[in-house]
Amino acid sequence: MTTIDRPVRRETATYKRDAGRTRALLVELHPSHIELRCKGTRRRLQVPYEAIYDLACKLLARQARQEKRAKAGAR
Repeated sequence: MTTIDRPVRRETATYKRDAGRTRALLVELHPSHIELRCKGTRRRLQVPYEAIYDLACKLLARQARQEKRAKAGAR
């Protein structure tokens, strides 16, 4: 797998409503974090990779709890 040595910028296929317009979401991968912004704006949101991983783990745990409750309620 290739490591990130320099920032890599891509336009995603996702659109977000921002400042009254629907704009494409841009992603910039850095060695230590990811930056998100809407196309045509200057405001950037920086998120460390660790925070993204922690959020994904929390979402999976929440989903497992909901499935367990639904299974217990169906009995």
